[in-house]
Amino acid sequence: MQIKEYFTKGKISNDTNEDGLYISKDIIAVIDGVTSKTSNLYDGHKSGYVAKEIVLDTLKHIDPRSTFEETLLHINNNLFKYHKEIGKEKEYFSAQIIMYNNYYKEIWNFGDSSCMINGHVHLHDKLYDEITSNARALYDNLLLKQGYTVEQLLEKDLGAEYIKPLLKNQYLYDNNIDSPYGYPVLNGQEIHFNHLIKYEVKKGDEVVLASDGYPLIKPTLKESERYLNDILKRDPLCINKFVTTKGLKKGYKSYDDRTYVRFIV
Repeated sequence: MQIKEYFTKGKISNDTNEDGLYISKDIIAVIDGVTSKTSNLYDGHKSGYVAKEIVLDTLKHIDPRSTFEETLLHINNNLFKYHKEIGKEKEYFSAQIIMYNNYYKEIWNFGDSSCMINGHVHLHDKLYDEITSNARALYDNLLLKQGYTVEQLLEKDLGAEYIKPLLKNQYLYDNNIDSPYGYPVLNGQEIHFNHLIKYEVKKGDEVVLASDGYPLIKPTLKESERYLNDILKRDPLCINKFVTTKGLKKGYKSYDDRTYVRFIV
């Protein structure tokens, strides 16, 4: 594999970055730790950061000949072990992953990160996020029409407060295959392999893997960053040009942590 460029940055700082990037001679992976819905800290970190670190550590010990299913089970088992040690009932340590395995020449996705293969983008958006994002955007846009300013909502996002009950209970749809609101996530609980998405690639293909911290991935990091910065400049609340469950906050560098890696198979 020929690594062309890579980048990862936390929305606040790299010390709190819940995204992770793993690169070895056999595996390239982007990990997105799921943002905690509680104020609990574990050795000074939120659960999403801890989950990311567990996945990164697990990948170091993965046999590259392991199948996608075997890889996910190994990661999930380590998340379960930590969850059991901590003893929290509803504070799952959750993460999503998109990775390339050079042994199988396949891209594996389990979550809502994106990939690009020879310029063609593959998105893996969740219906649950689409609904909550649009609810927040509608609420904040109504407030703007009623006289609130963008600056006021950047200080305190009332739309984000409005959807908080939906986000807090989102875990009820983790790995649910019987509802359109279900989605895949690694959290130490039961996972379903029909959520797996695989893409075959071949030697010479150009691949980009990126977390959902990018509104849209472009062929290069520079272009992806430029697009993100344009969105944040024109729509800092992320309620019009790009609609998501959270926008900028005072002191934040972006609406979410972000990771990007581009390579040639």
